[in-house]
Amino acid sequence: MHLVLRRPCLFLFLFCPATSFANGAPAILAGDFNFKPIDGCYQLVTTGSLPDSHPHYPTPPAWETWRPDLSEAFTSLYAAASRDGKTEPAFTNAVKFKGGDDFVDTLDYIFLAGGATAVSCDPLPDLATCGYLPSSDHPSDHLAIAGTVHIPSRL
Repeated sequence: MHLVLRRPCLFLFLFCPATSFANGAPAILAGDFNFKPIDGCYQLVTTGSLPDSHPHYPTPPAWETWRPDLSEAFTSLYAAASRDGKTEPAFTNAVKFKGGDDFVDTLDYIFLAGGATAVSCDPLPDLATCGYLPSSDHPSDHLAIAGTVHIPSRL
């Protein structure tokens, strides 16, 4: 569940170098990140830091100099394009397990940085409409997410 923070190398190889690699250009990272909007990973990505008092703050070994901080926070396209400018979709993953338990939450994101801004996002169905995934209309256990992004021109 908190794989990104338990394995700092995965986090370092994705979010930390993204803005450096972009070298000032807009950066877009999209996919199934396997963290929920209430998780520490989400807070870290969208604010750029995670306080050491946070329950998801990793305890690195004494020799490790890495700390969960980003040089630039990322903006979630769906949150930015929502009515209030901060709410993620109700879910992007909805599965029912054999024991009757279910999981319905947001795990998929389109993150923006470097001046890229959200213009709009494609609407997602509600659970009553699409049911648990996969289905005949949605052949994956994740909904497809998409949106329109404004990329500023470079001078």
